[in-house]
Amino acid sequence: MRLDKLLTRNRVIDLSSRDPKAVLAEMVELVCKSDPKVNPERLLKALLARENTLTTALGQGVAIPHARLPMKRRFICAVGRSAQGIIYDQSQPQPVHLVVMLVASSEEKSFLRVLNATADLAKDVDTVKRIVHAESPEEAFKIITRTWGPSTARVPTTHGALNRSLMSHAIALGRQHYVTSVFLFADALSNLDQASRLCADYDVIVVTRNKPEQYRNDKRVKDVIQISSGSGDRVGQLKLAMLLALTRGLIRRDERIICIAGLPGSGLLDTLVLVDAAREYQMLFSPEEVPLPEDLRPEVLERVIGIAGSLAAEGREGKPVGTIFVVGDTDHVQKSCRPMVINPFYGYREDDRNILDPFMEETVKEFSSIDGAFIIRGDGVIMSAGSYLLPGIPGQELPSGYGARHEAAAGITASTHAIAIVISQSTRQVSVFRKGAMITALDTKGQSKANNLSR
Repeated sequence: MRLDKLLTRNRVIDLSSRDPKAVLAEMVELVCKSDPKVNPERLLKALLARENTLTTALGQGVAIPHARLPMKRRFICAVGRSAQGIIYDQSQPQPVHLVVMLVASSEEKSFLRVLNATADLAKDVDTVKRIVHAESPEEAFKIITRTWGPSTARVPTTHGALNRSLMSHAIALGRQHYVTSVFLFADALSNLDQASRLCADYDVIVVTRNKPEQYRNDKRVKDVIQISSGSGDRVGQLKLAMLLALTRGLIRRDERIICIAGLPGSGLLDTLVLVDAAREYQMLFSPEEVPLPEDLRPEVLERVIGIAGSLAAEGREGKPVGTIFVVGDTDHVQKSCRPMVINPFYGYREDDRNILDPFMEETVKEFSSIDGAFIIRGDGVIMSAGSYLLPGIPGQELPSGYGARHEAAAGITASTHAIAIVISQSTRQVSVFRKGAMITALDTKGQSKANNLSR
């Protein structure tokens, strides 16, 4: 999603109000000028109802109020700036300086994905500051279109010869082994111009720990897989990327894939791997079996793994946490668990407790300290937290050092079609279970140390 495609110059303004309700009314007036068919009273009521359920203040001086209404247009976006700041939520003392309003048609199926992408863009602190402190709304609009639109980064000359050499070897290796797809861990590069020859020869699947939107509109890219920023282990990232590619149908299980990677931000590609997908996952999937439960959407699994990776690396209030997420096949899973505490998600609308909503991330992290598991439906709706998983069919024997959470994850996935993601409190490792076995494990210790050093 490119925010610049949803925005026009006349929908970027300087806010005169400082009261949250008055700010929303000001933004509603702006949106309704763009589309007179939108009912302002109905829109304001929907926005306030969302705020009363869960604040849309994202932190770092940004709020993203949003609502869905019956309308012909898919989306309307508006941006408001406040130099003085707005006390948007009494529980968050940090004032809001940038308000990005997103209104979507009630029939728009991609709403949560677009909302999540908008939240990812708004987490770019430097860009937010530039927008807020721009001399005029016109200049702010230009900054938005330059930075939240198509990538304009220049190709660095550093390591150019080495990168070209590795690309040549990759192309030759791919031809020798009948490879059609390449995983490019693109965070090492500033943009894909350095990989243009590779893109011309193969179906390139970009793997990134950063915002995927800069690649989605690139015609040279087949698709984009976002790996959690907490996933510091390169081998673990590769296994996870393969699993997610299989679930989306981007690669076949009888396919060989070339993977090219480098240290993020280095400008240097230093790793070339040839992987046999069938050999990697032959113990987990039979030839006729699909990798995911029928009810589980791939983007839900990606979102849960992303949150788990972030939570494992950062912990909560400076302390490591451990928890389990059980995703998919919910009807059978709920028969194999019981509540340990009163369910904190009970009674809320399904749209307000969907894991794909970026504003649910902080809520999930807050409840991660509760003993027990999160039970998540295949479409992303969180059914419960603090659920005790009853002993079921034993999973495969686990290596030494894995505890009760991992045994519970192995057991629930052995007796149902669900996938379980476990965060180890002691090792900060994120493990993914399917059919009673561990599919992959992501080591986040390195990322945790980097986070601590950057504070």
